[in-house]
Amino acid sequence: MKLEDFRVIDLTHPVTANMPVWPGDPLTRLKTTATLPQQGYYLHRLSIGEHSGTHVGAPRHFLETGAEMAAIPAERLFLQATKLDVRTVAGDRNPFLVKPEQIVEWERRHDAIQSGGLVLLHTGWSDFWHDPERYWGPHFPGITPESADLLVRERGVKAVGIDSAG
Repeated sequence: MKLEDFRVIDLTHPVTANMPVWPGDPLTRLKTTATLPQQGYYLHRLSIGEHSGTHVGAPRHFLETGAEMAAIPAERLFLQATKLDVRTVAGDRNPFLVKPEQIVEWERRHDAIQSGGLVLLHTGWSDFWHDPERYWGPHFPGITPESADLLVRERGVKAVGIDSAG
């Protein structure tokens, strides 16, 4: 298949100086260093923690011997995605953890999750992106270890994404 055969969807939040960051992580800093009227071009200096904003958590983030992002071939980052909309189950509950039975129920109503793809969990939590106090919790939605095991070991999923800080 060619890239033209796919629909690519950008799910990233804009990088801004006031976007939420993990407590204790460096704040995002944007400084204009050149402007079109003054220098003939725009240039910003950006300082950001690697776990800030919309990002891929490399295996190295959690495993001493895990791969760093530079070691992951770019073509492995393009996966067919399945969106599991769990907003009606999650509601306004905090904390909310996606459980295996919720995944199985989603599959019953839709299709089986495709092996080798990406599962995106839509909890609705990204609605709080501009409200850091609410976004950070004290808790936010996530996925149980049993659900992760179901997706990776039983369904052959290569990656999981979620619209919360998790």
